[in-house]
Amino acid sequence: MFTRVNAVEWAIPVLYLRSPDGRIFDVERAEGKEANREQVEQLHKEALQFIREGKPGRARETLETILSLDPDHQEALALLERAREEARLEDLYATATARLETGDLGPALNRLRELLSMKGDYRDVQELVSAIEQQTETDEQPERDAAAPTL
Repeated sequence: MFTRVNAVEWAIPVLYLRSPDGRIFDVERAEGKEANREQVEQLHKEALQFIREGKPGRARETLETILSLDPDHQEALALLERAREEARLEDLYATATARLETGDLGPALNRLRELLSMKGDYRDVQELVSAIEQQTETDEQPERDAAAPTL
């Protein structure tokens, strides 16, 4: 290390880099993470608002976007499961009410009973089930009377 030409050459520091371009710090990536964090926070607020407004489909989409940006976002994971469940309930309710409108009481009743088993106090499901059951019994009564033997 020591040469007679330059007596202090042995004390020159040498830096060995593994980076091919010589960049030690990635400033852009750090700025990108901060922007990403702000975007995730904004999306989280939007998802909560969608849940409060009763729009589980929109909440689900927003939460999935959050998780694509931050896969470890624990609150988004929990809310996503809740939003998916609410979306399932909403789809079942829409299917049941559409069947009611077309007069398909059997399939409508099946969907409504499925809803009751999932969430007993969902919207007006209990009242709809009771009304359909009463209507079905009323419709079947004349058939039973006609089939009964006469004396």
